[in-house]
Amino acid sequence: MMLDSTTTMGVALLPPTSHRERDDNFTGLVYQANNWRVIICKDSIQWIIQSKPRKTTRSDAWKAVGYFVTRKALMRVWRGATGDSNGSIALGKLPERIGGGHD
Repeated sequence: MMLDSTTTMGVALLPPTSHRERDDNFTGLVYQANNWRVIICKDSIQWIIQSKPRKTTRSDAWKAVGYFVTRKALMRVWRGATGDSNGSIALGKLPERIGGGHD
């Protein structure tokens, strides 16, 4: 069997995770739909909606569209930017405020 850098003994390996918010494999991913995603920032103080061009190159990074501390604001901007109702369902399960507080 021919092995490449992504397999070991026929088992696929996942790329290491990244602590850089712009990277595809950032550890704080909350939800992703196509070229839109929500992450929790590296300091865990806010959610960030990010987008990425549809036609990307390896060097294309995720770009922030908005920063949020409340679920209500996050969901309002998500729906307006993406029209993704599945995301609204998934994001609706987040706490009312980052860190679990109440509005």
